[in-house]
Amino acid sequence: MVVLLVVGLRTDLFVWGDTWYNLTLGREIITHGIMRVDTLSAVWMGLPVVDVQWLAHAVFYGLARVLGVAAVPAFGLLLIAFTLITVALAHCTRTDEPIRPGVVLLTVALVLMAIGSQLVLRAQTLVYPLLVWTVWVVQRNLLRPSRALWSLVPVSLLWANLHGSVLLAPLIVGAAFVVVVAEGLWGSREEWKSDASRFGVLTAATALSVVCTPYGLGVLHYYRETAGSPLIRSMISEWFPLWAAPEIGIVALVVLIAVVVLRARGQWYARVVLGGMLLMTVTSVRHATPLALTALVLLPPLLEQTVPARWTFTFREVPVLPVRLVSALALLWLIAGVPWRLGPTMRAPDVDSPEAAIERIARDRPDACLFVDEQQAERLIWFFPDLKGKVAHGVRVETLPLSYFLQVAGIYGQPDAIETHRLLGRFDATLLDARLRERLIAALATDSAFKQVAHQRPVVAFQPKVRSSGASPCQDAHRSAVRELASRS
Repeated sequence: MVVLLVVGLRTDLFVWGDTWYNLTLGREIITHGIMRVDTLSAVWMGLPVVDVQWLAHAVFYGLARVLGVAAVPAFGLLLIAFTLITVALAHCTRTDEPIRPGVVLLTVALVLMAIGSQLVLRAQTLVYPLLVWTVWVVQRNLLRPSRALWSLVPVSLLWANLHGSVLLAPLIVGAAFVVVVAEGLWGSREEWKSDASRFGVLTAATALSVVCTPYGLGVLHYYRETAGSPLIRSMISEWFPLWAAPEIGIVALVVLIAVVVLRARGQWYARVVLGGMLLMTVTSVRHATPLALTALVLLPPLLEQTVPARWTFTFREVPVLPVRLVSALALLWLIAGVPWRLGPTMRAPDVDSPEAAIERIARDRPDACLFVDEQQAERLIWFFPDLKGKVAHGVRVETLPLSYFLQVAGIYGQPDAIETHRLLGRFDATLLDARLRERLIAALATDSAFKQVAHQRPVVAFQPKVRSSGASPCQDAHRSAVRELASRS
């Protein structure tokens, strides 16, 4: 019930820029094949890209074709709810060491707190079940070997083509190898060499799966460029350190206590993995979701051995009828209410919309250059495919050349600055989402050099009354991108 309610309440914020990015790239992949060069943004048009999430894009587009685009968010919310509820029920129904429902509920509440702000329909959504399955199978095989362990080979191969978080797979399995070897050397595990061999082979297999994509070894360069970029970490909030997200800090504190303070028997693997995930989350809140999903599997056994019985309750204390009623209503909302609620967002814009106004401005200009924020860029291209190559940039900001990246950061960070307005005056039109760019919208609305051409909340379109002369920002940024790419080579 708790999971269904919280997930359902996130409906309005569940469809974000990443959602349209997945759908739009999925259409490109299904239509033209695996993407080797950018075919969407003006800045990176025709330049090489590594799309590690290509299969996730294709899945999203396939769902949209079969079920309708409005049903895709409902599918994503149901997948998240299914993942969390399945793990919770598995803990409560374990035949060897069942976990008290109160402990499971506490863990689920912490998990929802950690992933709440990141609960967006994106490629990562599809790998939630793969991550929890990997952690669950490894943990169970440390206690009792089974053939299910080898299912992680095809799981990691699938994961590698859905999302870049597949890098966690060899770390999760490798932690088990380290724990087994350490326990064997300390004399606390018998026949440890056979266990170490299994986990060692599986660690190598999951590591190799990372490059088992259409891009081969090229994905390693992509991971190094993205994860190692100080610019991305300093300017994109999702890559900020832990102290930028207080609600995640509370969850991190609980995990820290569980890892360092609680003295549960035979839980070294849980401590190692949770400790590693915690360190990653401290450096970047982007890792909060993997930390939360890992905690969903590993934290309840730790808490079960240490939390006093009087601190938790059983389901017998909860009235059955209200729970069933609320759960049924929440499930109905996910299945039918979500497509209805998101209908206006998922429907094609009408002729009076800001999106249609932008399309009319750029329709007859082959060299049109449009500034569209990351929330709306791929959505605009989804509904108006003829704008491919005219929208300056989209969600894939990691490909932007340094000079243009800094310009975009300046536009968002200093909406009232003269340089911001001068730069936007060189674009043919600007499309902004008020949920993210309210200050910039207010600044342009009071600038006599711009006119508001259309407004349907939350989207606003502006056009300079007199477009600045000279090369467009798209052309300048594209030349910078070519030079930057050549310097890397």
